[in-house]
Amino acid sequence: MQAIKSNESFKSVINSDTPVIVKLRQDGAQTVVLWIYGLTQS
Repeated sequence: MQAIKSNESFKSVINSDTPVIVKLRQDGAQTVVLWIYGLTQS
């Protein structure tokens, strides 16, 4: 497992041929969901 700390690394990871599982911590889950939503809308 590796930490995803930037938009660039997130895009790189999700665009790879390897399946990806994203684990969210409870304290930051809402922030991350909004961040991912923002990425998918751009």
